[in-house]
Amino acid sequence: MLFIPSQNQATNFISLMFDISLRKVKIKFILYLILLTVSTIFLSCSGSKRYGETQFPKSIKKTKTNNLINVLLQENLSTFTYLVKQEISISNGYKQLAIVKSGNQISFKINDGAIIASIGRSYMESEVFVLSELSKSPVLFNDKKYRGEIILLSNRDRLQIVNSVDLEDYLKGVLPVEMGVKGKQEYFESLKAFAIAARTFALMKMSKSNNFFDIYPDVRDQVYGGYNVETQLDNCAVEETKGEYLSYSNEYATILYHSTCGGVTEDVGNVFSATNIPYLISQKDGDDNCKISPSFNWTETYSNQKIIEFLLNARLINDNSLSVSSININERFPSGRIKKILINLSDDTLVEIGYRQIRSLFRRNDNNGILRSTNFIISTELTEDRIVSFTLTGKGNGHGVGLCQWGSMALSSKGWNYRKILEFYFPATSIRKINA
Repeated sequence: MLFIPSQNQATNFISLMFDISLRKVKIKFILYLILLTVSTIFLSCSGSKRYGETQFPKSIKKTKTNNLINVLLQENLSTFTYLVKQEISISNGYKQLAIVKSGNQISFKINDGAIIASIGRSYMESEVFVLSELSKSPVLFNDKKYRGEIILLSNRDRLQIVNSVDLEDYLKGVLPVEMGVKGKQEYFESLKAFAIAARTFALMKMSKSNNFFDIYPDVRDQVYGGYNVETQLDNCAVEETKGEYLSYSNEYATILYHSTCGGVTEDVGNVFSATNIPYLISQKDGDDNCKISPSFNWTETYSNQKIIEFLLNARLINDNSLSVSSININERFPSGRIKKILINLSDDTLVEIGYRQIRSLFRRNDNNGILRSTNFIISTELTEDRIVSFTLTGKGNGHGVGLCQWGSMALSSKGWNYRKILEFYFPATSIRKINA
């Protein structure tokens, strides 16, 4: 039998259905608000926020008490992938965001100036990510271990990655690669002298207050190898001179050093600046102290055509059909280092090479590195009155200004203490202590 509801029944039915539908809408809306709130809290991902240049959060920024130095490891990246090989903590510099177990992979990329960190289907967004090992032991990065923390920062649309580490721990990763005495106890005082020089150099860099980093980990500043290169002897040299630095007129001394002076150091004004600095002046390095260096004497031989290649690569000439008629040393500094070279070419062109360009023009045959020094003489080999090759016979390795590393090792082996060594290479400076 067909059921036909009465008017009242129909009205009540419609009201009931409307009430049920309204409840469903309310429930769905409430669930939507809850999900939206949770998503916002958990993911913190707006997409509409525009980030500018990032600075270190105060919790990880260097202070007078922690003496953190920020070493640039990689720069100008759009993406970066980090394979976790040890359990690590990720924070934003203020609070811990996650603990990531070994075997996971974290992908970092820039999005509208912020950094997006993805682990599987989960992701986080921040201007700064701090990676640290849970037990505070060295953290692994690109197959090297580093004391301190690895920090990823956003610089508008690029990633910067730095190692934020205590200054003293940083020095433990510098001495073994910059001095490399390889455990020889007789050179210990020279290691201590160098620790103070390297600390002073780092402090000067730290005082510049850059946003992202203080110092490069390579020859642009000081070579830094992290935890992997540390040795007991180098660490002892750092620890026994903890906090000590060189001062001149109540300021950090300008520190320069090199491998081998070849018997005479150089005035800084002849290499790096227009004027001299009282404690960076040319002086005879004792009785050729650095003659123990393997680079004290050296030779490089180049064919005539190789010299032409050097000139072409330096864009000093543009014709590869030329040949060299002669190379003459036009002027020398009192130290013996060359101030100016004149190269005569087969078309009577005269190319003048100044002292700041000489080492970068003539490359080494063994590794294509810059020439060891500018203190050399030139000889030629002739065949039927034509010059076929040039031989440079020289002394020393490096610019020659400041501390001679091999010379300081020789002085250490002669019984000099680190204070006397520093006084010799940086006269008129004094040793002071941080926060003293």
